[in-house]
Amino acid sequence: SIAMRDMAIDSQRVAEEMTWRFQDTSRVYFRFNVDQGIQDIEANDWEKLDNVNAHAQAYMKRFEVSRSMEWAVQAAHDRKAALAVQYIDGRAHRTMEPPIIKRCPIPTPYYTGRAKEIEDISACIASDPDQQQVCVIYGLGGSGKSQLAFKVIEKNHRRWDHILYVDAASSEMIESTLRDFARSKQLGATYESTLYWMQGTSDNWLLILDGADDPDLDIRPYIPSCYRGSVLITTRLPNRARLARPPDSAYQIRTMDPKEASKLLLRVAHSGTSSEYETDTEEEDAAALVLDFGYLALAIVQAGAYIAHSSSITISDYHKQFQEKRRAMLEMYQTLPKASKFDDYNATVYTTWEMCRELWRRHGKPAAQELLWLIAFLHHSGITRAMFQRAAINLRDYTPALRQTEKEQEAHAYLHRYLIGSGGSAGKQWAESSFIEAISELAGYSLIEFDRRNMAYSVHILVQDWARTIIPHDCNTALERTTSLLAVSIDTKDDPEYRHHVIGLELHVKKILLDSEKLLQEVSANHLACFANVFKAMRRWKDEESLRLKVRDARLEELGPEDPATLQCMVDLAHNYKNQGKIDIAEGMYTEVLEIRKRTRGEEHDDTLASKKHLASLYQARDRFGEAETLWVEIINVCKVMKGGYSLETLNCLGNLADVYCGSKKLMEAENLRQDILDRLPHDHPERIVCIQKLAKVLELQRKWDAAEAQLIRSTEALNILWGESHSNAILGRQKLYEFRLRKFSVPPNRTQCASCKLPAEVIRLCPYSKYLCGLLAGGFWSLLLSLAVLAIACLPSFFGPSKNLGKLEEL
Repeated sequence: SIAMRDMAIDSQRVAEEMTWRFQDTSRVYFRFNVDQGIQDIEANDWEKLDNVNAHAQAYMKRFEVSRSMEWAVQAAHDRKAALAVQYIDGRAHRTMEPPIIKRCPIPTPYYTGRAKEIEDISACIASDPDQQQVCVIYGLGGSGKSQLAFKVIEKNHRRWDHILYVDAASSEMIESTLRDFARSKQLGATYESTLYWMQGTSDNWLLILDGADDPDLDIRPYIPSCYRGSVLITTRLPNRARLARPPDSAYQIRTMDPKEASKLLLRVAHSGTSSEYETDTEEEDAAALVLDFGYLALAIVQAGAYIAHSSSITISDYHKQFQEKRRAMLEMYQTLPKASKFDDYNATVYTTWEMCRELWRRHGKPAAQELLWLIAFLHHSGITRAMFQRAAINLRDYTPALRQTEKEQEAHAYLHRYLIGSGGSAGKQWAESSFIEAISELAGYSLIEFDRRNMAYSVHILVQDWARTIIPHDCNTALERTTSLLAVSIDTKDDPEYRHHVIGLELHVKKILLDSEKLLQEVSANHLACFANVFKAMRRWKDEESLRLKVRDARLEELGPEDPATLQCMVDLAHNYKNQGKIDIAEGMYTEVLEIRKRTRGEEHDDTLASKKHLASLYQARDRFGEAETLWVEIINVCKVMKGGYSLETLNCLGNLADVYCGSKKLMEAENLRQDILDRLPHDHPERIVCIQKLAKVLELQRKWDAAEAQLIRSTEALNILWGESHSNAILGRQKLYEFRLRKFSVPPNRTQCASCKLPAEVIRLCPYSKYLCGLLAGGFWSLLLSLAVLAIACLPSFFGPSKNLGKLEEL
């Protein structure tokens, strides 16, 4: 019936709209439609119910349908947050790249002792899964709290379904890690989403808050309020022990057991050789040395590394040097600022580190010491080799927008000498061998550690504090060198490797900004422009905005409002406002920059074209297709003249114009333009397949089913050749073709006129092939109507005649 057909048309239209909305997502929208074999079954054909059941069973046995049904059931069961609320109405955005979650580090291979603590802590956090356990490990910095926690986790990791490691140095870092976990598990987009999930899940989980040493930071809001799960906290602050649940789950780590400390020293000292420590004398020397160390784990490991690195030094020799050095070092410690003092054990640690520095001076290896000074102002973890390599490569071509201060110039000269070298050849990118040697020196004395899981170095924060006290120049100069290193390592490339590098710099940028504030040193706007790109990559729009505003103000003051660098800064700020959803502000800034560039640069300059593209894209995103069309036409006309009609930039602009035509329902113009782009694109260009698929979409919107199918077949064959039939891209192409055919066969015939005789669709159904039969039936149809009309007229007297005659008889 007509009603059923209209319902089917409406159903297909809604399905197409839903498919368009969720085309950039996966496992969010599912549609199931049994279409094959039941087209001719009416609603009252109950005797054909077995046929319907058979066709439904056959449909459910298809691989794609079965897999989609499993995904739909899984999604309904898990009930995970798949889309943000702001995308509930409109086109859903493509899922962002998964965040990088730092895994829990593994303990050092030389870990020794503390068997009782390991057993007690294991029993605390892994005993009762139906009661939340909060275990707090606190004690002196460098006493081995984190290593003890890692050892406990290594022995019991199979007891938890999820282990979440969090660097608890600041609230920003805690929230960032929790937020990234929520995004990776599709729980939501905020750090609270992870806490809510922990409160409600039946899985066993472990949350590690490592290094919660800031007394002004309240970590209680980051501990899930529930009766399940385990929490492990490491801290220097004894007050954190009040967070333990039950109260006896707090463990103070003082010093190592004397025998375990001696064993640790011997293991590390002999780590580079195959010899065994069998003599009683060596064991006695080790016991005497660790006694002077106060049995502090960090000092023991570093002393053992020093002995292992220096083959000519025995434990006894080291002990004698330590006793001679300790007096002078204890006196030097008294002269340190109060903020740099820690406690009595720190003096012992300082002595050990100072001996390492003495060895560098003796062997003429200042590079390791200088590297330590650069690291002193970075964040204590996530120090990568790429940071130094990219800084050295970018340093040659680095051109700041603003005039450099004396400190900036000195810092760049220092970095050029240290990272590249004054005597290097022109083709040499950076002093890689020198860097490897320096970083190996630091690692050889356990001043830094290499995390193989995350491919990054880490340094103890006490080592950083000590390194700052031995810098021969003022801290502001040292901070400027580290700041310049970090800023120069940031460029504007757009590739996955670069994005991974930039994301890893967030903690370092925040550390630099915090230290600059403490030292009352203003960070140069040249550096802030680079740091803003880090926050942009992390999608931290507010942090990026604050830096962009400072950069804009500085460039306006020094360069003026019409300088290209100032205008580019305004464009970057407009991008930020657009990302925040402040569209009106962004549009105003785009328009302002465009007018200035048109006046100062001309209509045909690349900067002017770029501004027009930004504005046209904004119009297009807001469905202002008329304004967008005008701008894209202007851009294309200039590109054809300046760059040629076959340049990739021109073809990209043509593609954007075709999308505008499609959005404004100018489908014929969109089809012709897409075909024109295809004719101009090289046959081996990667965008050619995408253009074919977009052309097929335009044809489908015009109900040109056969032409659209031919284009999709064409794209599928191209994908098979390019990637191979088993590749995911080729499989996706075949899936698009399959879904298209489902849409094609599920749409009822259009109620249009006959192509040969302008007759209603009802007549077309009677004669889909012959125009002669169509004309004959049409003539019969109209003749029938005429005959019925004549018959009706002829019958009128029979209805009205008798009543008139009866009236005449009554008159007589």
